[in-house]
Amino acid sequence: MTLILRVEYHSSEAATLRRLRPKVWVGVLNRNGREWLLGCLDSVSRTDYPDLEVAVLDNASTDGSQELVRARFPWVRLVAFKQNVGFTGAYNTLLQDCTAPYLVLLNNDAVAADPSWLEHLVAAMEEDVTVAAASCKMLYLDRCQQINSVGGKAFWWTGSFDVGDGERDEGQYDSPPLEPFSFCGGAAILRVDAVREVGGFDESMFAYREDFDLSWRLRLKGYRIVYVPKARIYHFGGATWGPLSYDKIYLSSRHWLRAMLKNYSGLTLLRALAGYLFYEFAIRMPGLVWVSRSAHYALVPFHSLLWNVRQAGNTLQARRESQRHRRVSDAVILQVMGPAGFEPLAHIARRARNLQQVHQERSPRRASSSPEL
Repeated sequence: MTLILRVEYHSSEAATLRRLRPKVWVGVLNRNGREWLLGCLDSVSRTDYPDLEVAVLDNASTDGSQELVRARFPWVRLVAFKQNVGFTGAYNTLLQDCTAPYLVLLNNDAVAADPSWLEHLVAAMEEDVTVAAASCKMLYLDRCQQINSVGGKAFWWTGSFDVGDGERDEGQYDSPPLEPFSFCGGAAILRVDAVREVGGFDESMFAYREDFDLSWRLRLKGYRIVYVPKARIYHFGGATWGPLSYDKIYLSSRHWLRAMLKNYSGLTLLRALAGYLFYEFAIRMPGLVWVSRSAHYALVPFHSLLWNVRQAGNTLQARRESQRHRRVSDAVILQVMGPAGFEPLAHIARRARNLQQVHQERSPRRASSSPEL
């Protein structure tokens, strides 16, 4: 069902606008996020765009999320899964059905800052057909002057990170706009045909790093990823899993290894595996125990390796498919991906401090579902 916009147009004006603007689908991912959906969908309903269809992808919620959507947002298409199929399963389902050239990914704890956000995203996609995805400027919902993400980059062997995370927004990535290696799956627009070309999301990556993996495969194919600073989104971050969730950290670790196994060429992969193993056991494992104050987190590297060993056959098949699409060398990929193989200790410490700050601030209370502007 197509969204009926709150901006009033005469019928002839609306028809003209639809011809000039491509149709866009927006998919809001939800899992027991009833408290966030109201703010998210309210902000989407105020979007100033003439041809927009909105769907909520609900991963078997039990908190009344589906009832809220049906009662308060009858113009929204509700895709209700009987079980939790994760980020990748939910969006792949929508990608199969999508009849628009563009699909927007939006987390349930994301709020559009102003009605023009989508117009800016579409303009970036229409300007260059080699752009396969565009990332928004994501600011923290409960700290509106602080950056959450302007897209992703990575240290080659040790993992991806959100560019700007925890920094005060002073426009430092905006003019000219940074070109990230990857889009952030919390708020981004995808070119549907390009994503289908490379096989969509990897459903073995249930959640986390799946956006980086898809971006990687798109770049191997020769596509670009861009950042659109005028498309501003407030994002709580960690509303479903929490900032220090064991599962979140474990999934991130195991999926980074899978992404490397699939997407690096042979010689680069040998270097990557040596660097990954050193980092996971010598640096990441003690760091996780220190930040979380729990010895249980020392198991993350072991669980990650075990999962990837069990997935070896599937990963090999996925690797063949990824390399079949390759048009770009690893020398170019590494140059765009990030600055170095290993994450510097200062960078690790800064990310750890930000994670601890978020965890401490949110432990005693939950932030409101709309920003204080």
